[in-house]
Amino acid sequence: NVVALTSYTANTATTLGTSSQVVDMSGGVDTTLSAATTTVGALRFNNAAARTITLNSATTTLVVNGGILVTGSVGANASTINGGLLQGVTGRDLLILQNNTSVGGELQIGSTIVQNTNGGFLTKSGAGDLILSGTSSYSGINYLHEGRTTVTTDSLAGQAKNGTSSAASAVLTGIDTTGLWIGQRVTGSTLGGSNYYITAINSGANTVTLNTGVTVSAGSVTFDMSAGSSLGSGTAANAVQIGATATLQIGNGGTTGNLLSTQGVVNNGILSLNRTNAFTYSSITSGAGSIVQAGTGTTTLAGTHTYTGNTLVNAGTLLVNGSVASSLTVVNNNGALGGSGTVASIVLNLGGVVTPGNSIGTLNTNNGALVWNGQTSGTFGQMKFELSNASNSSDLLNLGLGVFDKGTGSVFSFDFLGTGGDGFTYTLVNFGSTDFSVGDLSYTNLASGLSGSFVQNANTLQFVTNVIPEPSTVLLAGMGLAFVLWRGRRRVAV
Repeated sequence: NVVALTSYTANTATTLGTSSQVVDMSGGVDTTLSAATTTVGALRFNNAAARTITLNSATTTLVVNGGILVTGSVGANASTINGGLLQGVTGRDLLILQNNTSVGGELQIGSTIVQNTNGGFLTKSGAGDLILSGTSSYSGINYLHEGRTTVTTDSLAGQAKNGTSSAASAVLTGIDTTGLWIGQRVTGSTLGGSNYYITAINSGANTVTLNTGVTVSAGSVTFDMSAGSSLGSGTAANAVQIGATATLQIGNGGTTGNLLSTQGVVNNGILSLNRTNAFTYSSITSGAGSIVQAGTGTTTLAGTHTYTGNTLVNAGTLLVNGSVASSLTVVNNNGALGGSGTVASIVLNLGGVVTPGNSIGTLNTNNGALVWNGQTSGTFGQMKFELSNASNSSDLLNLGLGVFDKGTGSVFSFDFLGTGGDGFTYTLVNFGSTDFSVGDLSYTNLASGLSGSFVQNANTLQFVTNVIPEPSTVLLAGMGLAFVLWRGRRRVAV
């Protein structure tokens, strides 16, 4: 049975309460914790004010037994937990119920979430926003049931470190401490499990100290200092789970935020890619959900993904260099699709762009169609293709047996990006069938001085550039014409 709580303990400037108390951040002040470990029964943000809990050192630990609750009463105010180490009760998940859906009312956690015995998982419910900016390396599953969870830190690679452990000691010696961080998970053959993490680093003595209560055996071995991300260091076997009404957002409109390439994602909701710079997303994604390119930067989608929801390119550029062969890709206004990988089918909408390859290259569909919804006026080139200036090589959209389909609109223009050479035949699109004719197509931005025309064959669309005569040929032709005119004048004179 679920019993409603009616008794809460208010926070103070330096304390939160005890393991038997449910703490409410209603004390009218922010809280800074300096004790090595503080354990509370549960934690609630409920007042209409921005409140922050600061863990005063890298090793200051907050254990929340019953979960963290943010109510709608907080309104347009952020609730924040920063610094130190954050942990759920032993053997259970770290539970977060974020019910505040007001703009600006997100729950921000900048602490490192650490492993606990038989636990270390994160479970997020509620329609409100959760922003994670710490680096964690717990190995448990993340369950994102509702609302949006945003990761804003880049992932960190793991490292193998040689060192020595002593029986019944929490100190590892002879460790190169470069690149290690407090809260990083450690495994090794002399350790008794996977619930160890670093609580102290002494670079001068080349030692690290593990969390208290550990039992280790003696030996000189190679320790695995785990990789980390805002959502830990899970693998394909314990993938991040995105629920049908949940969103996982990579980045928050800035230049950082990513998962580990080894982390699997089962996406039954929305995975949103929202950065302003170039980065690569390669966490293998399955499920019935969608991926949305939302940021204005360039995202490279690497790896073989099997998710079946749509891929929506709403902004920036999505370079598919891997495979999303089970996903319909929809390119909307201000979005661009490129890369040298494989998508299922493509819908190109007004204001969107398809630009195959990474330079000159081929973008494939899985024998799927391209539905091209053109512009209603103007000369904007939705198909941006690069042409070689030295050969017949060019960008290619390979539809295989798919249909090259004329959708809505009246302007269907290729932008050749100022490239091309004279006298070449460029193959632009391979298809199984089409309802386009060459009269439907136009082009802009061919290399200076060039002209050309489209040629449509049974299963290809090509562009042929005209031959520009060599200067010497033009000169000889001019001299020949002048000589003929001179001879003619002489005959008339005679």
